Amino acid sequence: MYDNFGVKELYEISFKTTNNIEINKQQYENDEVFMFFNDLMIGSVSAEDSVIAAQGGKYNFEQILWNPVKSLDFTFESGLVNMTGFNLNTQSKAFDLGATNVAIPKREFVTTNASGIATLSQIPTTTRSMFAYELLGDVIVTKLTIVGVSGKDVDLGIANATTPVVIDYYFLDDNVRYYSIGGENIQGFFKVTSKVKVVDVKDGQNKTMMFVLPKVKVLSNIGLTFGIKANPIVSSFKVRALPIDGALARFIYLNQDIEG
Repeated sequence: MYDNFGVKELYEISFKTTNNIEINKQQYENDEVFMFFNDLMIGSVSAEDSVIAAQGGKYNFEQILWNPVKSLDFTFESGLVNMTGFNLNTQSKAFDLGATNVAIPKREFVTTNASGIATLSQIPTTTRSMFAYELLGDVIVTKLTIVGVSGKDVDLGIANATTPVVIDYYFLDDNVRYYSIGGENIQGFFKVTSKVKVVDVKDGQNKTMMFVLPKVKVLSNIGLTFGIKANPIVSSFKVRALPIDGALARFIYLNQDIEG
């Protein structure tokens, strides 16, 4: 019989496919790892169960009880995630637009040169609106007339040199990928495998245990907080384990430290 142990750390969490599937515009084969976390900031496992009773007798007491576990949720947080993880977590549909240009808005604070020219960091498109304003400190004081545009240079016709201005404009970029959120765009089931560091209470030695969820469904769990004082972006994932042969999850105790 194994001795008691304490759970120490969950690591090497792999999301694997259970069939051929496309995620984030990339094809994956069966049992291929498409998302990997070396370790987690925090993770939890919770089970949903129910009580089923057979009743009878004079006072209709409960005679037999069943307490089956119907599902198991694995929720965890990690640091920045790649776009495959974003695609999966938001249940979004990813698609490329080929050579289609996307107009990207930008506000830029610059100072004109002696000729009244303001040089931007991007090439503005003349197919979209552009507005320029003269600044006094951080305050807009005058709306300016744009005389002409040549590449990144914007002629504002200002006689005074080194005039601070702010310019609202659009520039074009064709190296983009769209993620459309709405509906269930990623169908099918996946598999999660991970390792757990445990400590043997008797001898204090590290041991390894496998934690496997053979069939899971990723639940959309998008939650973003924006702001200067907001915490760094954290990816929060939630998967629901479903039974295979009556088992929702498997813990496999190896009785050795395979990392040792």
